[in-house]
Amino acid sequence: GEKGGVCATTNELGPVLRGQVLAPKR
Repeated sequence: GEKGGVCATTNELGPVLRGQVLAPKR
């Protein structure tokens, strides 16, 4: 991620991190 944020990183990696990072974060 360019911004160095969670959302930016998840967008690059994929939905895998999205579910493991965004799920608990939210």
